[in-house]
Amino acid sequence: MAGALKGIRVLDLTSVVMGPMATQILGDLGADVITVENARGETNRAMGPGPHPDLSGTSLNLLRSKRNIALDLKHPDGRDVLMRLAATCDVFVTNLRPSSLGRLRLTYDEVRHARPDVVYCQAQGFPADTDRANDPAYDDIIQSATGVADAARRAYGEPRRYRRPPHSRRAPRPRLMCEQPPCGLAGVLLCRMPCGERAVELGGRECGDA
Repeated sequence: MAGALKGIRVLDLTSVVMGPMATQILGDLGADVITVENARGETNRAMGPGPHPDLSGTSLNLLRSKRNIALDLKHPDGRDVLMRLAATCDVFVTNLRPSSLGRLRLTYDEVRHARPDVVYCQAQGFPADTDRANDPAYDDIIQSATGVADAARRAYGEPRRYRRPPHSRRAPRPRLMCEQPPCGLAGVLLCRMPCGERAVELGGRECGDA
């Protein structure tokens, strides 16, 4: 059976977990996902043990249902290849911080020159219009910023990161950052956004607050 997103092509410019998991879900739903890595490979390739030094168990999950290409986006030729790919894609997903997108000339306005009807998803830790927009935002930072760590302090006597208990697959959990982009993108794609802008910004802090 064809997936709900069969025929949709996604250009995946994400790293670590939040973005790659979002695009993994889009791939599982049938989208054709093209992941862009640097020459050293995606960060999650080194996140824990795996069958190969450059392929961790984490990356086996996050890179499934995808095709991959290595590009140096700081080099004009690399950016040129990326923009030619972008012209063939329905969706552009990135979790680069706004400052990096600006330096690489990969903002929404610049990408839609290559693909005017692109659905552009920008996911970073903090909203682009705040003074923390370019701050790093790994999971522990977002848990602190949203009060999850302090909730643990009140419950257990000291602040700690939330982790699902390993013995319980049914334990409750907060809504995760990585669950938000694919849900939002799938809705946008299925509705086809007949008019107006097609840019979706998702902040990790707001996802954590939810």
